[in-house]
Amino acid sequence: MPATHLALDRAAQELLDHFSALLAIRIALFDADGRTVAVGLGRGSCGFCQLIRTQLGRDADCRREDAFRFAQALRERAPVRYRCHAGLEESLVPLLADGLHLGYAMIGQYRAPNAPQPNQLLADWHAGHGDERLRQAWAAVPEADPRHVHGLFIRLVDLLLLRRLVDAVREPGVAAVLDRLRRRPGDRLSVRAAATLAGTSPATLDRRLRAAAGCGLKALQVRLRLAAADAVLDRGGAVQDAAAAAGYDDAHYFSRLYHRHRGVAPSTARPPAHARSAR
Repeated sequence: MPATHLALDRAAQELLDHFSALLAIRIALFDADGRTVAVGLGRGSCGFCQLIRTQLGRDADCRREDAFRFAQALRERAPVRYRCHAGLEESLVPLLADGLHLGYAMIGQYRAPNAPQPNQLLADWHAGHGDERLRQAWAAVPEADPRHVHGLFIRLVDLLLLRRLVDAVREPGVAAVLDRLRRRPGDRLSVRAAATLAGTSPATLDRRLRAAAGCGLKALQVRLRLAAADAVLDRGGAVQDAAAAAGYDDAHYFSRLYHRHRGVAPSTARPPAHARSAR
């Protein structure tokens, strides 16, 4: 069975951006295979999580917990609110419409008021690095009441589904193009080649892509390339590696493009170089 792709209306991205700006918390949509489709304001993981994953070697722990929570939310077909292994709050909602599993929506990470510090992680950090960077990063994590964030988030997802701002891509040609772009975001795919892949004309493909993704082929390629770059940066990868993952040979051009779309330089969207090399 071909993968189910998530169609995203332009208004859905605007809602994610507004909520992320208001709460200062990362909000993301994933397709049914767990691939990132959209992120409010392109916001990456918080600095605390980046240090945990890249400097304490807990990236595998984070990935296992994400996979477990995805499976739990889908199995229960209901929202899941939890405190992660690092002591931060997250909520995950399966996106379900017409009996079809479209993907997931996630908000987090943030601190609950008066949440206990992750003393073991802080001790492990101090033993390995001898400084206060992780404690300072913990203090900088946004703080909010999980009940209110979770309740507001569920209503946001309800709105996205009720208004059909997210939906399944049901047209096979568009699904084929999306699958190609998501599997190989760095490839150069022309409009004519994409139309051939979809089995339709360039004009028809453009119309269908705009209906499914809220933008044309070129803008969609940029969106998915930047998502691939974000995944590298979020793991603490170098800017040059992020550029390569996004299909750009020129890291300087990539940095300018990233700044234009994300509002920040890619070097500020990852842990500092001294943090990555301190291990």
